[in-house]
Amino acid sequence: MKVTNILTLLLAVIWITNKGWKSILQSEHARFLVLAWGGYFLLQVIGCFYSEGLDTAFGGLEKKLVIIVFPILLANVKIDSQLLNNALRSFIIGVLLAGILVIAHFYIYTPEKGLFNVVHFSLRILKIDPIYFSSYVLAALVFLFYLRKNFQIPLLLLFFLLLGFYLFIFPSRMTLFLFFVMIVFYFIFQLLKSKKILIPIGIMVSFLVAFFIMYQQSYILKWKFDDLIGLDLNNLKINKKEMGEGDHGVDYRVIKWQSAINIIRENPILGVGTGDEKNELLMQYKNHNFVQGMEKTYNAHNEYLSEAIRHGIIGLLIFCLVLFLTIKISYKNQNYLFIAFMVIILCIFLIESYLSRQRGAVFFAFFSTLLFYYGVTNPPKKLSF
Repeated sequence: MKVTNILTLLLAVIWITNKGWKSILQSEHARFLVLAWGGYFLLQVIGCFYSEGLDTAFGGLEKKLVIIVFPILLANVKIDSQLLNNALRSFIIGVLLAGILVIAHFYIYTPEKGLFNVVHFSLRILKIDPIYFSSYVLAALVFLFYLRKNFQIPLLLLFFLLLGFYLFIFPSRMTLFLFFVMIVFYFIFQLLKSKKILIPIGIMVSFLVAFFIMYQQSYILKWKFDDLIGLDLNNLKINKKEMGEGDHGVDYRVIKWQSAINIIRENPILGVGTGDEKNELLMQYKNHNFVQGMEKTYNAHNEYLSEAIRHGIIGLLIFCLVLFLTIKISYKNQNYLFIAFMVIILCIFLIESYLSRQRGAVFFAFFSTLLFYYGVTNPPKKLSF
């Protein structure tokens, strides 16, 4: 990963040297995005000065480097509909092929254990956690809906079915919930606009039927939702014996969030610094006797809480302000594809420290930049339903 980050930085330096800052920042919206995310990255740098864990701090800076590099690299690229469509189409096909690879790996090595129960863990061959892949799948579904007129109907239906299937066999409670909310929104929109509700009703019924079938067949899916329903905040299960076979329950997340909030209360203004988040959390886990948390050095599993731990309320406000302003500008330009993407990301931020890993930071930085620039450099085009 370090080699990738160094190459990314060198590419940005070469690009700036060749183009010059004036050329890169000649667009008003490019200036905004570069300066906004540049300010956020500067905050990460400042946090290193009052952080004891400098190695961890520099590692965090490396992962977040792409957040400022992509706005610089794409500032002078002419992002027309053809380039955007090609990028989205490539991403969709990439996600589809990755899912097929994981399923094929499962059938070759562990077919006797049952597809719906074990394939979830086969994502390890891609070195990616289920929540990240699930977020890719949901984004791919949104992109496919946007590009639906560019595909022949049989191929379009096949891609929708495959991606929908992936949501269930690589399940995340949040992505399934968001997908259902999108279906409901589509139903309401169609009802108000044209009163043609057969298709959205069919999609909604199909989703619910698929969910209940998979709920009965998949140990992973059943465990995830039973665990949520059975949550008792006064009696949290925080060790393997209490949790059973699963080790990533809602109880775990609540303990992580409680620990994070305790740290924020102790360091409310400036936080603990860019590199001290995990050390502070480990101390909190020790106080809670959260053995698994100490063994696996879990982060806060919430991007907003992670930012507040590192840089306090000031850092959290700056982070949220940048996100809000990009959405506000995109709404003004009727860039609803960007907004749909950001809704997914902002919700995922609630359950995962998404930018703490390169697979999350790169995905967010690239597509948020690409979609934002497309919206501000092309005539307003509403996401047609």
